[in-house]
Amino acid sequence: MLLNKTLSSMKRVESTTSTISRQLASEVDEQLLRHDLKRSVMLGSLYNEPVIIHYLDKWGRRQKVEDVVLSATERYVTLKGGTFIPIDNVRRVI
Repeated sequence: MLLNKTLSSMKRVESTTSTISRQLASEVDEQLLRHDLKRSVMLGSLYNEPVIIHYLDKWGRRQKVEDVVLSATERYVTLKGGTFIPIDNVRRVI
């Protein structure tokens, strides 16, 4: 009986630890993405240099665009052609 209680408490600790590590990993990924977006805005503003953005469209399909980033706000990335991409849909900036 004591062994079962110990095992169940260990499973709870493991699940809590894995949940916390996933949250920390997602926070780090979000910070890295924001850093890459700031870098892409600088490249677009100073050098008119295009970057490649991988994102999900409104149907959930993976898309890739190579364009100059004009701005990156809390919610959207604005591209040179007037296209807005929601930040939540951006997966990677190269």
